[in-house]
Amino acid sequence: MTQKQSSRICREGYYYLIVLGFVVTGAVLREINLLLALAGMMSGPLLLNWRMTVDALRGVHVRRRLPERVEAGDRVVIDHLLEKRPLRSAVLRLSSWALALEDTICHEDASGRADRCRGRAVAWRLPYGGTTRISYRGRFFRRGRHRFGPVTIRTRFPLGLVRRVLRDDRVDELIVLPRRGQLGPAWNRLYRESFRGSLARPQPQLAREGEFHGLRDWKQGDVRRWIHWRTTARRGVPVVRQFERRQHRDLALLVDLASSGNFAREEDPLVESAVSLAATMTAEICRRAEGAFLLGLGGRRPAALLGNASTATTSRLLEALAVARADRGESLPALLRFALQETRPGTPVVLVTTRSLPGIDLAGLQPDEPVAQTEVAADAGPASTDIDQLDEVRTDPRWPELRQRLHVIDVGSNTMADFFQPAEQPPVTDDAKFATGAAAADKLPAKTATRVAESVFEPPG
Repeated sequence: MTQKQSSRICREGYYYLIVLGFVVTGAVLREINLLLALAGMMSGPLLLNWRMTVDALRGVHVRRRLPERVEAGDRVVIDHLLEKRPLRSAVLRLSSWALALEDTICHEDASGRADRCRGRAVAWRLPYGGTTRISYRGRFFRRGRHRFGPVTIRTRFPLGLVRRVLRDDRVDELIVLPRRGQLGPAWNRLYRESFRGSLARPQPQLAREGEFHGLRDWKQGDVRRWIHWRTTARRGVPVVRQFERRQHRDLALLVDLASSGNFAREEDPLVESAVSLAATMTAEICRRAEGAFLLGLGGRRPAALLGNASTATTSRLLEALAVARADRGESLPALLRFALQETRPGTPVVLVTTRSLPGIDLAGLQPDEPVAQTEVAADAGPASTDIDQLDEVRTDPRWPELRQRLHVIDVGSNTMADFFQPAEQPPVTDDAKFATGAAAADKLPAKTATRVAESVFEPPG
């Protein structure tokens, strides 16, 4: 952790120096000793202010505390713990007053450009050798990785002529998860129908899965460690414990993120809908914990995650969805090849896609009618090389079997409302009403406020 301190003269301090300069100039030109004495007296407050600001930030350390789990649109509170450690060289053990904290928050948008905003808070008193907690609150309206830091602490107490600045370069990271919605009846029907003809994967007999069911007589092939010895001794015949055997069903979810490229500075609504739908489906599948779950992500940052469907793996999968970025539609062949190689026969595969190609059936990868190449390019679909790669997938001998268990959800179709209802986003208040915690009169600069409308912070009420 690196800390740097520096002192600067405030605007009021420059005004004070101008007046002091006039006094000194008049005293020298007119040789008036009274003005020289006045100039010396006026230098005292300036030096006193500088010395008190230096002592105010000596031994001050700051620690940031971030929430563990945040979804886009949630109100968050960022805490900072200020501590003033005792120093042996300190002559006067004075408290620090009027410490203004400013935290820099950086988020990388879809185009790779970093948007910055600031959260501010104020500590009116920090006792010597003690601690105090200050916080600011706000909302993150964009998913993804947010970096906090550096943080600066300023003070001008008591006269406001000299400002002392402490800069802490420590950087923390917070991943804002996609905002989840509610799955509709069409998804429940698809979930039931996809497993109706699929192969259930029973667990080995040695695995103690499920709840205790009861006792039964010994059968050939039972495990000896399952013998209930107390009942066996009472009955005189071997009795074993019986457990509920669950049928574990696997599921693969492929997320194809293709953007038209018309959203250089803003997020593509179709991409955000696909990510939100995938996050809701992932959380629901992991909550049921019915087997292995495979998540394949296409786009600018392709990823593949495989694990048992459980609440423990939910965070890891949602974080991968949070940082997913769309590309120009080049990842679909890789996703399908991944499904061919990694999924078992009979495992249902759900493909969530943002593309809608005229004349192209994604499930069959067969053109229903001839489509001009210019028409495909205008719709931001895959290029000719991607169509050739799709044909290579279709020639794979495993493709007919995968085609039978592949279910495609187009987030841009009219039936999307039957599958998914997105959560309502909280309203974004006018930027002029967002006051930061440094002071009620300190507003975010207009240039900053217009750039970071997706992340706005205000002082605790």
